[in-house]
Amino acid sequence: ESIWSEPHTITIVQNQPPSTPIITGPSQGKHGISYNYEIESLDPENENISYYIDWADETNTGWIGPYTSGQEQTLNHTWNKKGTYTIKAKARDSHDQESDWSILFRHLRNFKHQSLFSLHTE
Repeated sequence: ESIWSEPHTITIVQNQPPSTPIITGPSQGKHGISYNYEIESLDPENENISYYIDWADETNTGWIGPYTSGQEQTLNHTWNKKGTYTIKAKARDSHDQESDWSILFRHLRNFKHQSLFSLHTE
């Protein structure tokens, strides 16, 4: 007769989406110049993350990645016209769970200096 082993408890939880991405970079500048932006998100299960950035000028990155959760990525973009742009970014984990959008307002004028943006989430 065999003896049963001690019971082992396992908890199954639902996959959680990554955090809303944090975007850092200039909020003002000149058209025709490339600007760098850093994006970062954390996944609660530490899964790899892909990003989607809508540059608000009828272009986007499509889903790029995957990248390590919590690892900052640098992207650059050039706008060809003066104006105000609402940049949006999302993160997606390896199980297709998507974050909320993060939003950055970008003003392109003739400024001699750049200031850091204010991040707004939808």
